[in-house]
Amino acid sequence: MKSDCPYFEGCSAPLCPEDPKSQADCYWYPDEEICKRRPAPPWVAKQRRLAGRPWEVGYFTVPMLLRLTVTAGLEGLNPDLQREVQERRWLKTHRGRGPREKVPREAVVMAS
Repeated sequence: MKSDCPYFEGCSAPLCPEDPKSQADCYWYPDEEICKRRPAPPWVAKQRRLAGRPWEVGYFTVPMLLRLTVTAGLEGLNPDLQREVQERRWLKTHRGRGPREKVPREAVVMAS
């Protein structure tokens, strides 16, 4: 796959904004590499906020990263258990805000 990303060839991040297959099939632990490309999708910003924190446990998928709010005690999925069942349960219990929609400023002012 050819990419316009200047970091693509030397990057070892398991989740790549340029690779839909990695977003669907891969997962990320907080001590693993993160995409360096800017601008990046919102889930990459969440990875940056989680990275290196000592209290995370387990791994995260893109749907989880989109949904989560970074808080103390946050736990990912257990690598010893089946992913699909855990992920479905995790997404149900972490309703978060999800990705934000961009609302034009005029619409916000007119609604007031």
